[in-house]
Amino acid sequence: MESSNNHEQQVAGRSSWAAYVLLICAAITAFAFAKSAFVHIANPYQFLRSIDAYRLVPMTITPYLAYAIPVLQMFLSLGLMFGDLKRYAIASASLLLLFSVVQASAMFRGIDMSCGCFSSSGGERIGLATLSVPLGLGLTLLAAVVCHRQAVTGSFQQVFYKAFARCVS
Repeated sequence: MESSNNHEQQVAGRSSWAAYVLLICAAITAFAFAKSAFVHIANPYQFLRSIDAYRLVPMTITPYLAYAIPVLQMFLSLGLMFGDLKRYAIASASLLLLFSVVQASAMFRGIDMSCGCFSSSGGERIGLATLSVPLGLGLTLLAAVVCHRQAVTGSFQQVFYKAFARCVS
């Protein structure tokens, strides 16, 4: 009896810890996606050139990606803050991990270029630093969703208030 109650307390503690990590990562990701989207929407031609520099898709597809990626980032940013947190966290983590794979591909092929993340021109060169940010954030988002034993349901605000209520009680 006592061991099952102790196990439930451990699970609840791990779950609330994961909720805080999820909230922090969701806020960071939402901000990063919104900032990136605004930069790319402000200078779509430069973003198109950044996408083309990766040499992964035909030039005929690049204009569509230059339009779709910032729109998707803005959609995910708003979804993380106001939508179903679990769904948007998983989708955001997937996009972040895709960005990591694309950067790793460019690194391994020896392409020396700017990552194109937050700058429409120049910016930081692709390397371990630029690769570790989306990879680390994406994996942390996924881990927080998986470790959060109680269903992560509701918006950012609802999960925040639930976590805060657990903290003060």
